[in-house]
Amino acid sequence: MSECLIKYGAFDDVAPFASMAKKERVSMGNPADAVWLIAYVGNKLAGFVFQQFHLLRRTKALENVELPLIYSRKKDIEKSAATRLDSVGLTARAEHLPNEMSGGECQRVAIARAIVNHPELILADEPTGNLDSATSAQIMGLLRGLNKQGKTVIMVTHEPELAEYASHHLHMRDGIIDRIDEAGA
Repeated sequence: MSECLIKYGAFDDVAPFASMAKKERVSMGNPADAVWLIAYVGNKLAGFVFQQFHLLRRTKALENVELPLIYSRKKDIEKSAATRLDSVGLTARAEHLPNEMSGGECQRVAIARAIVNHPELILADEPTGNLDSATSAQIMGLLRGLNKQGKTVIMVTHEPELAEYASHHLHMRDGIIDRIDEAGA
């Protein structure tokens, strides 16, 4: 996972979420509470698209997408997961295990899982790295649509044509944001 997403995903420090911790009545001094806060952020507020997918190997595509819904005790789990799986074009692969799918299909299952809980923040590490150009355009359109609905999407990519979908470009050098540009500027 990129250094940028580690920082913004609170994988190494929960301090950026201190105000949220106060709202949720969580003590930042208690390590168990800090772990809970990271889990809370990861399940309720942020959706993570990992470059390596991190799908459960013995779990069907639909069930992988259902996991965040189960952890957050949502209703209509199967219907919500099926809708998200359909949004990435994988309805026909819902009953397949990861080893029965291509890398691109696993990538799309991971994207569906990341957005199934309607997170406010989507952190995506090379979300189209295993996709062909047509499917990449479909997924980028999905992410752009979520952004237009008010969701924040932070995406790491080394592909300039994909960066063009973004409204802002953050350039990093040696783990530090070097500059921020508005798209088209």
